[in-house]
Parts: sequence; C-alpha cells; structure tokens
Amino acid sequence: MWMDQWSIFQTDVRLFNYGAISKTIDLIAAGVPCQPFSIGGKHRGHLDERNMFPELVRAVRALRPRAVLVENVRWPCAPSFAKYFGYIELMLMYPEIQRKDREEWLEHLSRLERYHTRESETVFGIG
Repeated sequence: MWMDQWSIFQTDVRLFNYGAISKTIDLIAAGVPCQPFSIGGKHRGHLDERNMFPELVRAVRALRPRAVLVENVRWPCAPSFAKYFGYIELMLMYPEIQRKDREEWLEHLSRLERYHTRESETVFGIG
C-alpha cells in the first residue's frame, strides 16, 4: 500500500527539524490543541505553552506546502481570541514575514497587517 512509503517521525513538534524532510509537501494537516483557547479552560491563549499555532506556522514556513488543513474548533469565534486568530491567519498567509527577536506578537501583527494592506492594494490596483 502507498502509505507504507510515508515517513513517520515520532517526536515533540517543538523539537522537530524540518530539514529532515527533503520531499515536496502537498499538505500539512494539523490538529493543534484547543485547550489554550477553550471556553472551559483557563483562557491563556497565546501565553499557554500548549499553543501550537506558532509551530504550525514554523512548519508551513519550512515546508511550503501547497495546502494547509487545520482542525476546525470554535474558539476563534470568541471575541477574546479574534485578534489572535487574525494574527494566525496572516502568519499562514505570509510565512516569509517572520517575527523578529524580542518582537511582541502585537507588533508582528501590525507589520503583517501593513504588508497585507499593501499587497491587497497592489492586487486591486488601489493607491
């Protein structure tokens, strides 16, 4: 069966070296833990060590897949996490714009938003 050819790496994703993958990647499918954002949880969001969205972005940045599939969870609908969810979306859209050393996520979000606005203006011929 073709699944026999899959390379399986069993490790903590935070320690994984994406340089070990030399093939072209078509799809990254991720089921990032939702507990940091859960209504029933502590609502630590981006401060929770279980927040694996930065690792998903790191994988996308390193592997440049054709598509990314992320498990659908309800937390982004919560107003308290909406800004962070927008940040995740922009990081996935523009993985080449990395967070600088000591740059807070809100500062990085601001840079991504400015870039996104410039890109949108270019595409639609505005400005």
